[in-house]
Amino acid sequence: MPVNDLPRARLDDARALLARAFASDPVFTTSFGGGADEASRSGVRLASFVLAMTRILSGRRRMVTEDGRLVGVALTQVPLGRLARLLRLPVVGARFVPVAVAVRPRVLRRLRDYDRRCRALAPRTPHHTLTMVGVRDEARGAGHGRRLIEDAIAMAEADPGSSGIGLDTENPANVALYEHLGFHLLGVVDMGAFRAHVMFHPTSGAEGREHAPRRAAG
Repeated sequence: MPVNDLPRARLDDARALLARAFASDPVFTTSFGGGADEASRSGVRLASFVLAMTRILSGRRRMVTEDGRLVGVALTQVPLGRLARLLRLPVVGARFVPVAVAVRPRVLRRLRDYDRRCRALAPRTPHHTLTMVGVRDEARGAGHGRRLIEDAIAMAEADPGSSGIGLDTENPANVALYEHLGFHLLGVVDMGAFRAHVMFHPTSGAEGREHAPRRAAG
């Protein structure tokens, strides 16, 4: 089953799919509350932001469909030059406002701290980042998630300016899967309520360059 670019006509479906897929993610559950309805709205706001950020930063929004139905989505950030990123960050910040107003200030500080600590473990060389990958509940177990991840790996491999692709996962059960696909663990960020595993898959031309595992960030 092929992986294709996500068209604008599928954005509403993609928001809903990603919100459901990440409803039990520790980052989400420790950041958004207020009951099931509010949590659902917060999930859609967060998914909307990441979808928009991916477009603004020239990333790739990819999908898998089955019998015409959207069953999986992956969002990947691509390496950008410093100037290009700086010029686009104000637009990204504006799109983050609906998410920011939905959380308490201390939660927002924790999210920023989480992002900063994960980035500190990532390679300093230009690389892709798999920001989100989600599969519809009833379509899990059919290999859609793996297909989307392998597509993102191939994307980085095809870019001569990329040293590989990174990700972080808060689900320890996912670590073995990612390792099987060629990722290795760079370090662990302990946020108290959860631990994030920061991982990296180097491109074939970047093996051994500046992405050796580092110590855990407590």
